[in-house]
Amino acid sequence: MKKLICFALIVFTVQFSFAKKVKFAVDMSDTIVSPNGVHLSCDFQAYLGQGQDFTCDSLALTKEIVDTNIWSVVVDIPAFVKYEFNYVNGNQCYETEAVPYESQAWYNNSDHRWIYIDSLADDTTFLAPVLFTKNAPAGLTLIRFRINMQQETVSTTGVHVAGDFQGWDPAINRLYSFGNDVYEWIAYQNINTYNYKFYNGNSSGTVEVVPSACAISGNRNLVLAQDTVLPVLCFSTCNICFPTGLDNLYAASTNTIYPNPMSETAILSLQDHSSAHNIFIFDMSGRKICTVLDFKGTQFTLSKNNFAKGIYVVQVENKESVRTSHKLIVE
Repeated sequence: MKKLICFALIVFTVQFSFAKKVKFAVDMSDTIVSPNGVHLSCDFQAYLGQGQDFTCDSLALTKEIVDTNIWSVVVDIPAFVKYEFNYVNGNQCYETEAVPYESQAWYNNSDHRWIYIDSLADDTTFLAPVLFTKNAPAGLTLIRFRINMQQETVSTTGVHVAGDFQGWDPAINRLYSFGNDVYEWIAYQNINTYNYKFYNGNSSGTVEVVPSACAISGNRNLVLAQDTVLPVLCFSTCNICFPTGLDNLYAASTNTIYPNPMSETAILSLQDHSSAHNIFIFDMSGRKICTVLDFKGTQFTLSKNNFAKGIYVVQVENKESVRTSHKLIVE
């Protein structure tokens, strides 16, 4: 009997040691909130005992008292794990937000938001309250830091980024890899100019040496004017690493919509040399209103007859699993 009790205590201790409280929050100030409330759809609902993952009606958020535009929920989930999630304006899956391309996980064609929980500290990790269907919290701008480590032996303490936006502390912000040698982390900052470096570890001695060709005072530099996904450069170089597995952001950027705003018709021009594309169109409530699969042309025509006046998100996915999102304004 003593052996059974000891074993149970060991199991409980191991499970507890990996537990971490995480607060998920979304800002609904730009959205008319459904009478059915706001929910979280995620890949840890089964872990929480709420049925299947990515259900849309079981994990409810609560309206906060101080700022009633913010809806949030605190969950207890294991640390050192990457999680994917979406916010739902209502309790039906068709009411799930359309996550902008810059915020998506991308891995295995995932269009969910994502977060890597890297702390076992006895506190709560607070996720910034992003605007529903947007990249960042109100008044802030997204930076997706990325670095390719394919030429390095990655430290057991992980890959980090530090800069003047967080006090140059290499132990705070750990990057996550989806398995393609690219390590990344999403931050939200004010529009400004920032200096930063990557670290193959979590101490000052593990910092990269940035070549003078792409350095300002020895640092990498970013002029942040809009939501920005950084190019995948190799650690301690000014060069893009090839291949990057998931990533061909530059080729995908050749896809455009014109004229935009659209008064009668618009052309989605697909010039990334892929053999076919999947096209998805969402309204600003996150509702998917159009799906076109395996389109093999280079010009897709959009007609005003199919849209009410407003703003839409046109998401394009090519055969190489590269995705882009484009804002379409219908007058």
